[in-house]
Amino acid sequence: MLGSLEFGVEEGAKLIMVLGHQNCGAVKAAIQTMQGNGHVEEHIDFLVQATKPAVENARLHPGDLMDNTVRANVLLQVDSLKSSSSIISHATETSSVGLVGARYDLGTGLVEIIT
Repeated sequence: MLGSLEFGVEEGAKLIMVLGHQNCGAVKAAIQTMQGNGHVEEHIDFLVQATKPAVENARLHPGDLMDNTVRANVLLQVDSLKSSSSIISHATETSSVGLVGARYDLGTGLVEIIT
């Protein structure tokens, strides 16, 4: 995935959007697994492990754990893109590419920019 984003940047993309969504199944699985000290199978576990830092961050804030985790995960992924790729990092630092995080509401169809 990262290579595809870098390719897009090099080909002139102007915006990268990390889009989380309401009631995300991966977030739900991570929360349930962490609350019950459970385990999920195969590649689903990869998603759960990747989402755990967002759950831990979201637990520090009041409000809905699920929604807070979706938002925290978006922010962590935006930060990860900045630090994982010199191509993306350089493009965002020089403002040739915008990098934003957002949350999609399945019920209303609205996209809320959160970064």
